[in-house]
Amino acid sequence: MEDHSQFLFPASMDRLTISDCAITDTVLHNCLRGSTSLTWLFLSELPFIISIPSEVMNSLAMLQHLCITRCAQFTYLQGLNHLSCLRSLEIYQCPNLRALQEDEKVQVVDTIYIDDIPLLPQLLSREGFSSLDMLCFMGQKELRKEEEEEILRQQFASLTSLRCIVFCQWNRLPDTLVNLTCLQDLGLKFCNIRSLPTLPASLRVLTLNTCDKSFVRTCQMVGHPNYQKIAHVPVKDFFSYE
Repeated sequence: MEDHSQFLFPASMDRLTISDCAITDTVLHNCLRGSTSLTWLFLSELPFIISIPSEVMNSLAMLQHLCITRCAQFTYLQGLNHLSCLRSLEIYQCPNLRALQEDEKVQVVDTIYIDDIPLLPQLLSREGFSSLDMLCFMGQKELRKEEEEEILRQQFASLTSLRCIVFCQWNRLPDTLVNLTCLQDLGLKFCNIRSLPTLPASLRVLTLNTCDKSFVRTCQMVGHPNYQKIAHVPVKDFFSYE
């Protein structure tokens, strides 16, 4: 049987996708240690991957885009603080991921895609919060009011540079959106909401993509509370692909 544990990718390789295979931690770590030119890494549906240690992340100094999805056993993602060039981070459907130590969290990042609200403080350092430009919540259908509203209330206050936020498949928007005083772009995709909270005065673009039809109608109905809450928004786009 061929031994792949010492396999190395070319050091010049800048993009890597590993998906739907039985790769182990040992093989993955050895491969990544030599991939010093990587700028884009996508890992998906890897059932035996449990961790990426700090020493491996330290060798990925050029990484700009990191995506880890549908890795059910993935638990430890260490050393994100080493990724000084990171521009986007996507983490979703990794239910066992544990929180990082504060000194290992993301220091600088432009965009984050997550599917669980508590992941935000687990991944971002204080500096990371203040650097974030775009935040996308993917597939968070139910907003568990007490726990998650409190997390959002605390963390939104730290998102001092956030320009764009997208909610996908949500049933209700958080009341704390009004606290995002730099927010310019709000996107709703496949959301089953009926009413809008108070939105920040800074908002310039609202996009509704295949949301509840009756909700979309009220947003265009003069005099309706939803219409009034977006009256100050200059650009409003409504799409439906059903």
